Amino acid sequence: MNYIVFDLEWNQSSDRASARPSLPFEIIEIGAVKLDAALREVGRFDRFVRPRIYRRMNPMTKKVTHLDVKNMTGEAFFPDVMKDFLEFCGEDFIFCTWGESDLWELQRNMRYFHVDNPFPKPLLFYDVQKLYSLRYDDGRSRLGLKAAIEERGFEEQEAFHLAISDAIYTARLMQEMNLEGVEKYVSVDYFRLPENESEEIYLVFPTYAKYVSRPFPEKEDVMKDHTVTQMRCYLCGRPLRRHVRWFPTGERTYQALFSCPQHGYLKGKIRIKKSRTSAVFAVRTVKCVSEEKAEELKERRVGFIEKRREAAKRSRVRAKEKKRAARAASRGREKPAEPAAVQTQAEE
Repeated sequence: MNYIVFDLEWNQSSDRASARPSLPFEIIEIGAVKLDAALREVGRFDRFVRPRIYRRMNPMTKKVTHLDVKNMTGEAFFPDVMKDFLEFCGEDFIFCTWGESDLWELQRNMRYFHVDNPFPKPLLFYDVQKLYSLRYDDGRSRLGLKAAIEERGFEEQEAFHLAISDAIYTARLMQEMNLEGVEKYVSVDYFRLPENESEEIYLVFPTYAKYVSRPFPEKEDVMKDHTVTQMRCYLCGRPLRRHVRWFPTGERTYQALFSCPQHGYLKGKIRIKKSRTSAVFAVRTVKCVSEEKAEELKERRVGFIEKRREAAKRSRVRAKEKKRAARAASRGREKPAEPAAVQTQAEE
């Protein structure tokens, strides 16, 4: 198997009025380095793309990349460049990118320009930025490519923010890491989601497990689905005892606490993400945690309940005040009836 380490540069509209929602970013360069199974470089791909949609360079893009679409009039359009890129990739390969956005934008351009998507589903790839953090940091932080190159003490021989240059730097970092110990931490591309329950994705890593759901119309529909919220131990498959039911820890994040008789406490986390359509889907992770972390989550749940009660109490007080104000205003608008004698005198 080969590793296709690639990077993209893209252009976008300079104003919102002329932007196309189905293609906010149009690819103008594809750069890639092919590494063999031993991480030895065996090929390079570097092509500019003649734009069809955004034919004027966005000023910020031009400032960062120093590219100009005026110099690309002799280049091929995206479908032809993509055909050549797929031939360069070959049959047995896995994509490697610095971050997650390039693979998404590559497929969005393919869809827009009617290029058939031959990639497997689910599409697994290596997010080298994440692997770098797992290897050298806490696994959660995300360094920029230039900062990572400087941190490793590499000589900066190529200019950054060109697709081929960034692909070369990313490949060098992969060779430095050697992938040993982090090769199991593949990432999942979310551009094409599971279409039904049978296609939903389950992955087990050395320190946690991940599940990716099919799309749902609304966030509330996600949390009502038993497939999303019910779990088994990812290490032994046993049913779990629930200690803390799912509760929100953010606008689109939920957490819960379970326990396995063999593996102890497990913390579940659900992130609600937007699909490329108007639907939403769930990414659920579960990992073993210590008793200390379990107690922290229990306390957080108690704090959430107390805040919800306080909010409900304030809401009831506001509702009562609103009703009192409405009654007072209504009484103020009512005109008192005139005495009968006065009415008779007025009539005479």
